[in-house]
Amino acid sequence: MREARVWVLPGLGADSRIFRNLEFPWSATFLEWTLPEVGESLSSYADRLLAPHDIQEHDLLFGYSFGGIVAQDWASRHRCAARCFTQFASVQYATASSF
Repeated sequence: MREARVWVLPGLGADSRIFRNLEFPWSATFLEWTLPEVGESLSSYADRLLAPHDIQEHDLLFGYSFGGIVAQDWASRHRCAARCFTQFASVQYATASSF
């Protein structure tokens, strides 16, 4: 069996640079977004985005924000293909008036 790999999807509007400070104990592939086709469903988009990659059962599929939604959708239909981890986050904004 080959070593587990991590497939990483950023959030919508972001790219792989948001992960530049993360270190995984496995080989990580940082995926980039492609444009959705007109009228394309989430499931069709997830399939098209991830189809070129050889995601195996022992691999990890990690998605941040919308990347997590795509990862969960794909993994729910490919149960034997990968373990899926999702991270959702909220951002708090501080303004001068809040101090």
